[in-house]
Amino acid sequence: MPSVEPVEAGLRYRVLGPMEVGAGAADATPRAAKLRVALAALLLQTNAVVSVQALADELWAERPPRTATMTLQVYVSQLRRILEVMDPERGRDLLVTRTPGYLLLVDPDELDLVVFERLHRRGLDAARRGDDALAASLQRQALRLWRGPLLSDVPHGPILGATAVRMSELRLDALEHRVRADLHLGRHHALVSELRALTSEYALHEDLHAHLMVALYRSGRQADALRAFVDLRRAMVDELGIEPGPALRALHRQVLDGDPELLGLRDRAVVASVDTRHRADAVRLPPAAEFIGRDDVVSEVEAALAEIAAGRPGPACVGVHGMPGAGKSALALRIAHRAVTAFPDGRVIVDMRSPTGGPRSRSEAFAAFLRGTGVTGHLPTDDEELASAVRGLLERERILVVLDNVTSEGQVQPFLPATPGSAVVVTSRAPLTGIAGPASVRLGVLEPGPAARLFAATAGAEAVYDRSDEVSEVAALCGNLPIALLAAGRRVASEPGGDLTAYTAMLRSPESRWDQLRIHELDVRAVLLSGYAAATEPVRRAFRWLSQLPAGGFPPSVVAAVLDIDPAEAATVVHGLVDAQLLETLGTGRSARFRYHELLSVLARELLSTQDEPVAARTAFDRVWTVYLDLCRHADHLLSPGRSFWAGPGAGKRAAAIVGEEPLAWFAAERQSLIQLVGALFEAELWRPGWQLAESLGSYLEAVAAWGDWEATQQLAMDAAARLGDPVPRAVSLASLGDLAWQRRRYPEAEESYRRAAEIAEQSGLAQPLSRALVGLADLRLADGDHARARVLAERALSVSDTAGDLWGSCNALRSLAFGLLGDNRPDDALRAMMECAVLAGRLRHRRFEGFALAAAHRIATLDGRAGSEALEIQPGLWRLSN
Repeated sequence: MPSVEPVEAGLRYRVLGPMEVGAGAADATPRAAKLRVALAALLLQTNAVVSVQALADELWAERPPRTATMTLQVYVSQLRRILEVMDPERGRDLLVTRTPGYLLLVDPDELDLVVFERLHRRGLDAARRGDDALAASLQRQALRLWRGPLLSDVPHGPILGATAVRMSELRLDALEHRVRADLHLGRHHALVSELRALTSEYALHEDLHAHLMVALYRSGRQADALRAFVDLRRAMVDELGIEPGPALRALHRQVLDGDPELLGLRDRAVVASVDTRHRADAVRLPPAAEFIGRDDVVSEVEAALAEIAAGRPGPACVGVHGMPGAGKSALALRIAHRAVTAFPDGRVIVDMRSPTGGPRSRSEAFAAFLRGTGVTGHLPTDDEELASAVRGLLERERILVVLDNVTSEGQVQPFLPATPGSAVVVTSRAPLTGIAGPASVRLGVLEPGPAARLFAATAGAEAVYDRSDEVSEVAALCGNLPIALLAAGRRVASEPGGDLTAYTAMLRSPESRWDQLRIHELDVRAVLLSGYAAATEPVRRAFRWLSQLPAGGFPPSVVAAVLDIDPAEAATVVHGLVDAQLLETLGTGRSARFRYHELLSVLARELLSTQDEPVAARTAFDRVWTVYLDLCRHADHLLSPGRSFWAGPGAGKRAAAIVGEEPLAWFAAERQSLIQLVGALFEAELWRPGWQLAESLGSYLEAVAAWGDWEATQQLAMDAAARLGDPVPRAVSLASLGDLAWQRRRYPEAEESYRRAAEIAEQSGLAQPLSRALVGLADLRLADGDHARARVLAERALSVSDTAGDLWGSCNALRSLAFGLLGDNRPDDALRAMMECAVLAGRLRHRRFEGFALAAAHRIATLDGRAGSEALEIQPGLWRLSN
């Protein structure tokens, strides 16, 4: 008999249940909820760096406070004190600050989650070698570590939620493998009662029911084993409308036949995973897993139906709408199966779509309903007689009618009951608020966690075991759309060995993604294409052309600009796209934005390349970048007047209307779209507009200290400038990289960039970039304390700018000169230079810089000889600390 390892003795961190840190008298478990969340996130990614952003998402979801970074630093400090209580000698050193976040050092033997996974893997290995005794012992030890749901006393965010799902599945897997090993060891008598409880808890888990059938059969209870199958089959048919999988049906036949093979200790008939591929219907999805993440929607619809059944006044109709493939029909089917008590006289499902894809005629829909209620014999041929028969049934009986694939409110009106008792559930793409009223529920895509679980459940435990990163990536590539997740899971499950890495690689490519999302009759592209086919031609054209817009979302005003139509027409087009479920809506009112679902974006780009002339895709993209470049340049001018280094026509009324008077707000809303577009222009080898867009974006990214995005876009700009062979872009980009390095205190890097920019600009006679580079060098000398050299460089920059009539260059040179003079103990001259700077900023209408210059002038005037010992704002928002 294998020995039991005392694994609990060395544990210092317990997360398989409520959080526990330390033990006994040395209990150091945090009491504050936020501290437990932070520690839990670090423990679940033990010995790996957890970024500040990931911790912020875990702590505050999508609404972090403005002081999030500082608050997180406080939490880290408190955690270090807690760790010191647990381990006075080295506790504080266990939590390490490491870019881009924090690292918690934990010995693998100290965390119960890691010990559990190790024991579980060893148990699987032992089972593969045929050592059932060791396998059962190891899995039993692993399961003993569980004290309840993962971190049951800690609020769950993205990290904790995803891990909780994974660990719950892994615990069930360990339990199933332990039972399997015990069956192989002949412990069937002892297992019966345990398996009875487990199959009650996991009512649709086919593996556990198979184990129960085998245990009962080996215990001489053949009739009970057959009854177990009948009970499972009834539950699956009632709740899901499907039969058990082929493996379980084969086992049932063996029990029925009294197959002596089932008496062997290593039983081959016990299924390893649920086979979910025995239904081809692309909408009525078979497995119980299909309803992962839909509990809230099911509850909402069932609550509305309960009110209708109780005689609530108002429409006796509940609407479920959403994009194709969201699982509307399957959800309605599930609700109908569960509504036995509320509607005891019947639940009837009528597909309102004809076999040809169009809407069913009234007479066909009436006939389908009547046959569904059990009416036999001859039916009337007259529409009114059929309608009268339908109304009569609905008035006499308490019936739930599910009208699936509805396209208009007119299809529903004849089925609305005139008296209390019956109800209608409608599934449609667009909301039918005219008939459903407030009881209209949108079925969107799944959240990332449930989406990953749905794919994993469909693909099978073996295929996705310990592959959480790839599972999450597959879910994202499927856009978290249920039909795509099921198609992907079935593809992986259908391949012997289920190579998830290879499948994920093929799914990444837009060219092969549709092939990877098609299996048997389940074709995700065809389902999505049906929504496009049903739209009007203007909507279809907009769907194709707007696919060139960045993925981050866009407002209706940009739609008007890209399609070159007036705003009212653009609003109609957008409304049509949303109604056809070809666009998703973000926000409401004036702040509303729109975006493509991941898969609809792929489809729209494909259709643009195949249904329009070859030049159309390039024309659409050219319109997109032209519009965004115009908008970005206008916003840049409002934010930093006079700073731009490239000439072009002034912004039109459309750009001014779209950007408005708050450039920072516009940049914030469009930031990700603009950054994506810079990359897209680079990929398209449109070097000049790519450089221009990056340069126009630079002042905003500098203003908000977005160092990473600023560096990424400026590096692309530098590459584009090199390819253009034009000295202007090269000099400007080098000066921008110098500014970035200077802001980040990378002074040698800044020095090199400024010197190269100055050399190119001087050789080519380019006044603006030369002045900017000289000011940059002057600022470096100020940082060195070489005020005399800084003043010389700033004076030269001022001369260059004045000669060229560059007001912004002169303004910036005067700023640097003022601080050089101040460092030379010439406060009166410094004050005059700063006041001149303020005057020029006023002429430029650069209100932010004018305010800075006036504040700096006031500060200089009140220093009273203390310039070397005071903190000074040397640029808007950038301070030089005291020496």
